[in-house]
Amino acid sequence: MAPYSGLTGQSTPASLGKFTGVSKLIPTELKSACTTLAVALINAFARDSDISSNAISFGIRAIPNEEKEIEIFFYDTAQGGAGYSTQMGSMWYKLLDMAIKCIFRRS
Repeated sequence: MAPYSGLTGQSTPASLGKFTGVSKLIPTELKSACTTLAVALINAFARDSDISSNAISFGIRAIPNEEKEIEIFFYDTAQGGAGYSTQMGSMWYKLLDMAIKCIFRRS
């Protein structure tokens, strides 16, 4: 399976997707939803890869363009990086499936 190329078709190695339809300032509810998804994806990757979830972190940012997208991006916390965030991109569909199952079990 090819690495995930984002919902808008743009490929970024440590980014799992861009979501459209938000204002330049990210509403609290959407930021909370993105945070929940990001943490679930990190936890799924950590379980699958047998690493600490502290080895990866994330950020959320607004993309200043006409589509008013936001992006969830992931990065390694180890100095120099361990490559985990890049590996997450190649496992996108598996991690998303695991994360969604985890979220719905807890709700």
